[in-house]
Amino acid sequence: MPRLLIGSSAFAARRRALAVLGCVLCGTRLYFAGRVVTRDGVAHAGATVELWQCDVFGRYHHAGDEGSPRDDGFQGYGVATTDADGRYAFKTIRPVAYGGRVPHLHLKVRTASGATLTTQVYIEGDAADRDPVLAGSPKGTREQLAMALAAALGREAGALSGNFDIVLP
Repeated sequence: MPRLLIGSSAFAARRRALAVLGCVLCGTRLYFAGRVVTRDGVAHAGATVELWQCDVFGRYHHAGDEGSPRDDGFQGYGVATTDADGRYAFKTIRPVAYGGRVPHLHLKVRTASGATLTTQVYIEGDAADRDPVLAGSPKGTREQLAMALAAALGREAGALSGNFDIVLP
């Protein structure tokens, strides 16, 4: 399974520095998974699913977002290829609000046939009435792009799981 959380020894010094802030690889763990399927439920095997998000401090790990604090133990980006059943999975953190935005995950999906979708996934129940992206979207967008979270049974204490299926032609 692709991992967004990095735990290699190369990041040991950064993890120790983050411990000063009270955490190592900050954030609530989220096991995020789903399927990429057609409108008829046929799996898109071999589709590429890219995920990116900010860290627990609201920082993206790319050029242009050099602010602090930041969680340098968090990669913020991952890629998965769907299996024969169209399944993908990531281990990441629960997204957080930042700069007027509600918690969300960014996704870009490409199927073997060339269909592409770039979207965001929101967390069911999070307040979204002031989010500028959702404010400019058609009514009902958030409901179509929201996923429920639940305790991730059999995982580390406090971890969450969420499932989001992506439908493409």
